[in-house]
Amino acid sequence: MTQVVQFKAENLDDLLPLEPLQYVRPESKIFPTLNSFAVLPSAIFAPGTLGNCLTIFQVTVSAAHDVDGSIISRVHSKVHWLLGLKDKEVLPIFLVFVTDVNGIKTARTLLKSDGTPYKNDFASSNKQCALYLGTDFDKLADFCRE
Repeated sequence: MTQVVQFKAENLDDLLPLEPLQYVRPESKIFPTLNSFAVLPSAIFAPGTLGNCLTIFQVTVSAAHDVDGSIISRVHSKVHWLLGLKDKEVLPIFLVFVTDVNGIKTARTLLKSDGTPYKNDFASSNKQCALYLGTDFDKLADFCRE
């Protein structure tokens, strides 16, 4: 990663510019749905694929962590625009849940702010995975809470 980029505004208005391989995190430790994100090569998750993907990281100890699809959609739209992608150009999304041993065992349903399922092409096209860090998880979780 080349640098850490932070943003303040929940609407991401102050997030300018953005390039692939930058690690982006909100200044607020309680930003809903995500702890950070980066634009990474898609081949990291799908070997042999070309292009980039939006990789969203969520550190959680919950086996039932809610995912607000409207926030994911807002981040995706902003990153798509910042990268200068055309409307029809696809930017795949990978949700990475960084978890402890009790972590994520099933894919999460993207929800709207009212708790109902977020249904559109965007919601059905995202990919999810869990990353278990073993003993280092507690250090990372504490850092995210600071």
